[in-house]
Amino acid sequence: MTRETHLTNLELKARIMRSVYGVWFWKGVAPLLAVEVAGEEDSEFVLRDKAQWYLRRGVPVVWLVVPDSREVIVVEPSAERRYRLGEQLPVHPALPDLGPSVDELFT
Repeated sequence: MTRETHLTNLELKARIMRSVYGVWFWKGVAPLLAVEVAGEEDSEFVLRDKAQWYLRRGVPVVWLVVPDSREVIVVEPSAERRYRLGEQLPVHPALPDLGPSVDELFT
């Protein structure tokens, strides 16, 4: 099986977000959730800067996925919190059916 046909959940979610990101600018409507996955060269500073960019444009919650530490930083306009393996991401009022565990994002 090639890498192209076998995607991890995280890779699939990243591809979906890139697709949504393009539609977002086309339609002018902010998504309810933005997900940024750190690349090999991305620092947390850069990720937080991107999160603030999304928040300024009306996205209510941003997940910063950090594969190296297997953590997710949840950023909202009034708060930021880091979640590790074994922890559950909080359910946001705008997305009442979405609250995966960190483990689910890395399997």
